[in-house]
Amino acid sequence: MAVKQKEILENNRLFYNQHFGLHDRVNSYISKKNCKEFYEKLFLKIVEKENLRLEKINVLELGCGTSNFLEFLLAQNIASYVGIDISEKMIDRAKKKSLKFNSSESISFYATAAEDFIKEMKAQNKKFDVIFSCSFLHHLFNPKVLLCSLEDIMAPNSIYIALHECNMSAKNKHGFAQCADGILAYLFGYDTTDSNILLRIKKIIFIFFRILARRTMFYFGKSDHKKDLDYVDYQLNFYSFNPLEIINASTNQNIHTYAEPYGYFVFDFLKKISKFSNNYFYLVKRAKSSL
Repeated sequence: MAVKQKEILENNRLFYNQHFGLHDRVNSYISKKNCKEFYEKLFLKIVEKENLRLEKINVLELGCGTSNFLEFLLAQNIASYVGIDISEKMIDRAKKKSLKFNSSESISFYATAAEDFIKEMKAQNKKFDVIFSCSFLHHLFNPKVLLCSLEDIMAPNSIYIALHECNMSAKNKHGFAQCADGILAYLFGYDTTDSNILLRIKKIIFIFFRILARRTMFYFGKSDHKKDLDYVDYQLNFYSFNPLEIINASTNQNIHTYAEPYGYFVFDFLKKISKFSNNYFYLVKRAKSSL
């Protein structure tokens, strides 16, 4: 494994071990009920489009974090679930959360890099019917290599679904529009249980200054975690992460890959100016039955 790739993996591990407690609160597809339901419906829409049934199948989630999609996946009557994440703290929390499910399905978690896990599964000739990830691809050193290696653990007629998020930097029109959408949605009482508008205003002000303070600490090297954020969101900071550049990342003629845009917004006028189709996309790799 290349030196830079090891550095990126280690940086991700350290960063998410340090900030695992904030993960579920800052990601809207986890913390906001309507947004979470949007992602779940999008997942089912893709599965339906591919004429795939979820009952009694084996599911692998890459970069599972604290496994916030587990309950949703179990509700689809899957046979087994495997979640992997490079952060040990994330996996520890995922294991604790999974204990509340009185499920007969097999549930397993592994604290490991996706690249290493795929090699191990290939050696064991283990294959999955559905592989899933959300907000994962941009952390990778080389998405094309990983996408190709996934073919080794995809069962015949299987599918990989990658829900991918955009760069949220201030230079990005979509990032600005989505941030504005989230703030306005919270301010006006969407996707929140906080009924007091004064409380919501106070929280918005508090979060703003907290984020500003954290960014300042990172950029001036005063954070406990001194590695630069650039290596955590590697593809977003160093490259123009365009789905068209990785859509043909396949080594097997029986693998079909395509990407389509999507976007969750509460306010339509912000959705119109965001040009989310250039940033948000879901990527699908489909292994044909003859594989």
